[in-house]
Amino acid sequence: MKYLRLSATLANDIIYKMKRTVWAVLLMFLALIVVAQPKPNIAVLDFKTSGVSEREMRVIISMISNSLFKTGKFTVIDVEQREALLKEIEFSNSDCVDEACQLKIGKQLSAELIVVGVIDKVGSRLILASKVLEIHSARTVSVADGVYRDLDELVNNIENLGRELAELTPTADKSKPVSENISNGSVKIRRPAPPGFVLVEAGSFPRGSTSGENNEQPVHSVTISRGFYMSRYEATQRQWREVMGTDPSHFKGDDLPVENVSWHEAVEYCNRLSRKEGLTPCYSGSADEITCDFSANGCRLPTEGEWEYAARGGNQSKGYTYAGSNAPGEVGWYAENSGRTTHPVGQKRPNELGLNDMSGNVWEWCWDFHGEYSAASATDPRGPKGGSLRVSRGGSWVSAAGFLRSARRNRSTPAYRDWRGYLGFRPVRTAE
Repeated sequence: MKYLRLSATLANDIIYKMKRTVWAVLLMFLALIVVAQPKPNIAVLDFKTSGVSEREMRVIISMISNSLFKTGKFTVIDVEQREALLKEIEFSNSDCVDEACQLKIGKQLSAELIVVGVIDKVGSRLILASKVLEIHSARTVSVADGVYRDLDELVNNIENLGRELAELTPTADKSKPVSENISNGSVKIRRPAPPGFVLVEAGSFPRGSTSGENNEQPVHSVTISRGFYMSRYEATQRQWREVMGTDPSHFKGDDLPVENVSWHEAVEYCNRLSRKEGLTPCYSGSADEITCDFSANGCRLPTEGEWEYAARGGNQSKGYTYAGSNAPGEVGWYAENSGRTTHPVGQKRPNELGLNDMSGNVWEWCWDFHGEYSAASATDPRGPKGGSLRVSRGGSWVSAAGFLRSARRNRSTPAYRDWRGYLGFRPVRTAE
């Protein structure tokens, strides 16, 4: 009996150890499966750039690649691998900066994702706008923008940049949009802005002013029902020259806002830029018969309602008189601080949405014909159907402070080109 009891105990011990062994093997197998799950291949391609040397660009691209590798989410095709692979297949990477060409490079590299963008150098400052594109769908899955005092500050923030780019990578279920919960329990769809643009989400605001000019009254409620992307900065002379091949500006400088352009010329720039970027142009017709397709994804001028809503800070508005402050000198170049000239874009403090120079520097053309306001509430107003004057907004380097108010309106004939250098524009795009 004693022997039988010992045998039973031994048998139970063996069974227990076998179970432990089986579980250990299963756990090891599952761990191997998890480890073996392939990470998406990602490659950082050369950015569109101005003012940045080839050496600086190579350093920045390498840093972004390393920061993405550190997130642990990707298999990164580094710069050396990228160049070796392209050389092997005799594919030239030079001058390949439009998205269609970049996607083609990504396919040649067998990447699932690519990082592309724009980086400008203004003095020692670096202005970076980057995004991750999914190769098979060409859709944008994440974005990261930043303005850095110099290369050292960019280096110090590079891991944050990598985390931002890794934040919205595609999930297993690609049919579901990326979204996040907000405090009221509803769902907000996150729509990344294109490089160099800021997303202005839909909302309502009181348009006009009770203390301004007569054409700013009566104050009335305006609703912008669909979000739009607005250029972070006024269109620069470098951007104009790259699209139009000329520079009509009175004050010369790559990073100065382009000026001395008519409304018609600003519209033509938007259409040409749209075609260059592979987007659907918004404008058709000519002279006084120009029409705008606001559903198209190309570049266009903002409506007067969109401009004022964005200048006031959109749905982040803090009710400032000027675009981002109650002190005009904090956010704008005007008669008292400009030195009688325009200034490089982005030097003053941005408003609540991250938009620079909405007050001062140069007036900005809008889509609308000028007309009187109505007291009635309006949704997506686009101005009168006809007229002889088009609206401009924001004030300029030569303006008194009162002209920089977000509610202030100005108007000129659409053929007017101000040779003194105070009338420019900034493009927008209807949000996807």
